[in-house]
Amino acid sequence: MPGIFSRLLDHGPEPIFVPEEERSEDILYTKEGYEVSGKLTRDRTIVWAGVGVFCILFCSWTAQWVAFALPNWRGDQYHTGGLFQICGTQDLLFNPQTDSLMPNPAPNATHSYRCQSIQEYASDLQSWTCGYGDNDACNAARLLPGQITASRWFESATTVLDMIFGVTTISFMLWPDRSPKKSLRNGWIALLGIILTPWMCLIDLFIQNGYWDRVGVGLFDSDVRNFLHGAAQATIATSTIDFAVQFGFLQWAVHRHGWKFVGHNAGEVSMGPSLQMRSKRSKRNNT
Repeated sequence: MPGIFSRLLDHGPEPIFVPEEERSEDILYTKEGYEVSGKLTRDRTIVWAGVGVFCILFCSWTAQWVAFALPNWRGDQYHTGGLFQICGTQDLLFNPQTDSLMPNPAPNATHSYRCQSIQEYASDLQSWTCGYGDNDACNAARLLPGQITASRWFESATTVLDMIFGVTTISFMLWPDRSPKKSLRNGWIALLGIILTPWMCLIDLFIQNGYWDRVGVGLFDSDVRNFLHGAAQATIATSTIDFAVQFGFLQWAVHRHGWKFVGHNAGEVSMGPSLQMRSKRSKRNNT
């Protein structure tokens, strides 16, 4: 472990200043004209900013994993539901006249607060609804375990990818590759990951919107302010924070290093002043 940390904290040899006319197209340079060594950047402002960003993201990832486990994504006064359990104090029954679920008025249908696995709740829901022929609540009960599994995959993938691309973004700025092409590739990977990852969370919320009410969770609370409960709100908030923090850090650090994703010539993608300078030299040589 000490050896790993020493390599990560190694700044490499003293940076070498290279005049503009002598710069190689295969080496990345800082805006001051020094070669990038591929080791930890010597810009302490970027290093400390990266540490701060990691601390913010770590707290956000922790909140996402906690929300992932909580049975508090949707709910009403009778039940709250999550990706692993559904909890509540009231059994439901199916009203064939209205073709809908309603609280069971029987005295023994009210019980102390308890939590059930998704499979147990789906089994109970089928016993309440499937004796009245083909109806939506019965069909929803049968589909619930599979839909919850899909939501688990979307939510866990959101957090895992968020962690991967968060670390990628920080690493790209703190340990930039010596090769302009590799740095460009790493930068685009980080940028695309930052942009695409939050959409998985939003897709899952649309999926959840299609099954919670149908299985009687959140069905009896029509107040739009309570549409999303704590876990869902936490997931949306942390995903938004992660997007803003990662994108802002990437944009700021690239600018501080003096690099760019797009060069001066239309259609020419570049990373670092070296490729920009090469473009200018090529023009002078062609003339």
